[in-house]
Amino acid sequence: MSRVKKKKFEQRFLIGVTASYTLLLTYLLLAPDPLWFLHGDEIRKFQVDDTIAPLIQHLVAYCGLSFLFCFLSKVHSELRPRTAVIFVLSHAVTTEGAQAFIPNRYSEWSDVFANFTGLCIGWLFFRISLSIKDFCAQEKTDSAYSTTLLLEDSGES
Repeated sequence: MSRVKKKKFEQRFLIGVTASYTLLLTYLLLAPDPLWFLHGDEIRKFQVDDTIAPLIQHLVAYCGLSFLFCFLSKVHSELRPRTAVIFVLSHAVTTEGAQAFIPNRYSEWSDVFANFTGLCIGWLFFRISLSIKDFCAQEKTDSAYSTTLLLEDSGES
């Protein structure tokens, strides 16, 4: 597979993964009963709405979404990181606001805060991953340069 075809495949694959994740997250946030297939008395008795678990779920979900969109902005030249962050933030606010109009769903500011925190953490993970990648590339370049110098020095003797 040529380099151009491989890059196009990677872009399309990442677009598909990001779109699928976005659609799944939207469904989970907006469906009146997103886990309808888990109906059962045992499951219904265990409520986590009054604990910190939903906040952690929101944080992790938006951490993943923002990381995917930021990564997509790095791979896809037409999408800027700022646009990706704005899209994720607008998705977080819009879905949380829409929950106020859906039966059995509640819109809460704490969820918006958890979404925003997840967005920031996802962006931070993305920036750290870029720094690590750049550092590793620099080390590889420095190592190759050092090897070249050693070979030149040994050839002069």
